[in-house]
Amino acid sequence: MDPSVITVPAAACPAGQQGLVEDLNVTLDISHTFDGDLDVILTAPNTASVSLFTSVGNSAAGFQVTLDDEATFPISHLQPDGCGGLPGPSSCEGTFQPEPPFVLSTFDGINPEGDWTLRVEDGAISDIGILNDWSLIITCIVPPAVPALDGVGVGFLVLLLIAAVIRTWTKIPLQKRRFGA
Repeated sequence: MDPSVITVPAAACPAGQQGLVEDLNVTLDISHTFDGDLDVILTAPNTASVSLFTSVGNSAAGFQVTLDDEATFPISHLQPDGCGGLPGPSSCEGTFQPEPPFVLSTFDGINPEGDWTLRVEDGAISDIGILNDWSLIITCIVPPAVPALDGVGVGFLVLLLIAAVIRTWTKIPLQKRRFGA
């Protein structure tokens, strides 16, 4: 299959944010006749690549998943019997970590602007599939506000540094792509 590209615009991170990735998740909707044949690789604009999974599953009818480093189980948990006995439709659904040892945090701290490339490779020539949709969910870094250091300002600054970072995200979709024989 030809690589599929999402172009993240310069305005992906709202004004006032550093324009750097704090967290990145990937959604995939893939139809395929034999999931175990697929290898899926994501490449960032800075050419850093992460293999999201390789040869995961078995004969299930595709993937409708979100890949998130903070998920409970890696997507490789689905082996060896397709969806690992998970209840539901014939496709594998849910939120999973990428296949170990790969992590999406590889992209943390980079500028998300530019072309992100997804490659879906089919290890068997007799199968066909469709990349129905994919998207990136980008959380940008929000720098903490720095108050003037007068009177109780130092204590306030320490409190701000301890406070949770405000998160915003951008979901960027793509169109259908066919791959396979």
